[in-house]
Amino acid sequence: MESERLNQCPLHGAGVRPAYLVGRRLERVIVSRHLQGAQAPSDPLDVWLIDSDEVAPHITTGSDWCLIV
Repeated sequence: MESERLNQCPLHGAGVRPAYLVGRRLERVIVSRHLQGAQAPSDPLDVWLIDSDEVAPHITTGSDWCLIV
C-alpha cells in the first residue's frame, strides 16, 4: 500500500499536522515505560504532551519504528 502523500506514513496515516503544535504552551509531559522486575525502566513507549488547553497529542512509534503523532 503506497501513501498518497510523501509526508504521510503508509501504515499510520498523516497524524497531527505539525503546524497544530506550533505556538502551544507545553504544561506537562506524561510517559509510559515498560518495567520488568528490578531492571532499569525502558525508554518511553508512549509520550503525551499536555498543553495549556488540556489538549494531549500522543506520540509513539509503530512496530516499524515510524513516529506516530
